[in-house]
Amino acid sequence: PDIPSPISGHGCTILPDSYDIIVAGGSRNQRDNSRMDSYVYSWENNSWNRTASMSTARFGHKLVTVGQNVFAIGGKQRNLDVYLDSIEVFDKEKREWSNFSHSLKKPRAHFGLALIPRS
Repeated sequence: PDIPSPISGHGCTILPDSYDIIVAGGSRNQRDNSRMDSYVYSWENNSWNRTASMSTARFGHKLVTVGQNVFAIGGKQRNLDVYLDSIEVFDKEKREWSNFSHSLKKPRAHFGLALIPRS
């Protein structure tokens, strides 16, 4: 099935210990502001479910799963050209976002990200 609201500029990653996918932020069209919405795709149920919204609207950010944590990193508020240095973390059990204690050294959006596991 399709995600309930078509979006671009969003972030997505897999939830820890799961095949489920979380999609957050982005915008619906070129005139739309950045969004805070989050959705989880359940492979088991073949369905999208809305979950808690992020604290900050983001476009061009990254979502990444590190261990048991899902982080939303950087991005921008689309129509205001305000770049973000903030990071949020998603609690898989509570299904809610909260602000992370650290931030980026410089605000950024539309950046690359690679997770390199320790060897």
